[in-house]
Amino acid sequence: MKLESVRALKAELLSVPKAIVEAVASSTFLTAFSARHGAANRIMDDIALGVTAPDKKQFRLAVRLQRQGPLISMMTEQIRARAKGEIDVQYVGSIVKYAGPGETTAAFYRQKRRPLRIGSSISDVQTGFNSAGTLGCFVVRRQSPHYLGMLTNNHVIANENGNSAGDPVVQQGTLDGGKPSTGLVGELGPFIALKSSANFVDAAVGYLYEGVDFDPRRIGDRGALAGQVSVFELPPKATVYKVGRTTGQTKGRITAFDVDNVRVQYDAGVMRFDNQIEIEGAGNAAFSDSGDSGSLIVDAKRRAVALLFAGGDVGGSNGKGLTFANPIQTVLDALKVDLEQ
Repeated sequence: MKLESVRALKAELLSVPKAIVEAVASSTFLTAFSARHGAANRIMDDIALGVTAPDKKQFRLAVRLQRQGPLISMMTEQIRARAKGEIDVQYVGSIVKYAGPGETTAAFYRQKRRPLRIGSSISDVQTGFNSAGTLGCFVVRRQSPHYLGMLTNNHVIANENGNSAGDPVVQQGTLDGGKPSTGLVGELGPFIALKSSANFVDAAVGYLYEGVDFDPRRIGDRGALAGQVSVFELPPKATVYKVGRTTGQTKGRITAFDVDNVRVQYDAGVMRFDNQIEIEGAGNAAFSDSGDSGSLIVDAKRRAVALLFAGGDVGGSNGKGLTFANPIQTVLDALKVDLEQ
């Protein structure tokens, strides 16, 4: 299919057309099931839809199932028929925010780092001594005064809307031993509030205190950050990289974009995200794990592509799960900041 055709079909399906719901609920069993549970009109709550590109000229509908069952299976077949078979279906299971302990393989990034570095452990202190995410990169406020900040997720330093501007930010994160007395590096600046309705980013900035040494460009051992790029400018299945607090430096590939209706589990409940980028790990490794939230994702030319915020341990061609990220330009525009370079 052409890109515009996939997008139009995606929008149509996410509106849960009456004809599809009726077709799915037409059997005696499913009609009774829907009547008992009121399920028919909520079938699409458990299906995320995006775009995948087998090559440069052809696109397919990416269908990501976050739950299994008879209604989901029948809906998938209805979607397959609507798309004339041009779909890519994966069961991805539950998607969760990615701040937390994780299975740590990168002790270097959990340590105290001065100068501050991309990929290092970071957190607020209001959530207690059990929080850690990742310092994605450094940004500058567009309006005067042009404050310098650390880019990461809302749920890493804004406590899912629970914190206030000016609250302290520490490096390393409290889960890794960071304390206000020894690790204070900045304070919470602007963040995008998480909503019960559709979200596009999970993002926040921690303003850096004057005098704190930092390295705005180095991305692990890959070299220096070299601007930014849209996913639409990249080739199909583009190779990407990230440096994160938990899994360190990893390699993956973009498997879908424009992914809508991604349901992510937060402490405050399940929240929907639209227009997301999906990534799988390369080889036999996961691309990310809990604690990598806030990681900056870059392409092979070290250009910023996206901001990592969630994932799961099911799906992907290697079975190691999928990662979800906000397009970087959407993040920067929402926060009214630019990359520091």
